[in-house]
Amino acid sequence: MGNPYEVIVSLPAQRDVLEIIEYYESVRIGLGDEFLLSFDETLNFLSTHPNIYEKVYDQEEKEFQQIKKHNPIGFKATQENEI
Repeated sequence: MGNPYEVIVSLPAQRDVLEIIEYYESVRIGLGDEFLLSFDETLNFLSTHPNIYEKVYDQEEKEFQQIKKHNPIGFKATQENEI
C-alpha cells in the first residue's frame, strides 16, 4: 500500500472540531472525547486509503468550494502524498 499520506486539517476545520468537542462535552461528559477518537480514526483511515473518495481536480474547484461551505471538514488531495 505504500507510505501513509499526510492528512492536513485546515485551521478553520480545526476550530470547528474544537467547537464540536465542546458541544458534545456539554451534552454528556466524555462524548467529546469519543468524537475526537472517532475523528482521529477517520484521519488515520484516510491517510492509508486516500483514494476512497473521488479526487478533486482544478476544473472542479468551484464545486469543491461549494461543498466545503456545507462540509467544513472537506478532504482534498493537494499533493502526491497529502490529503
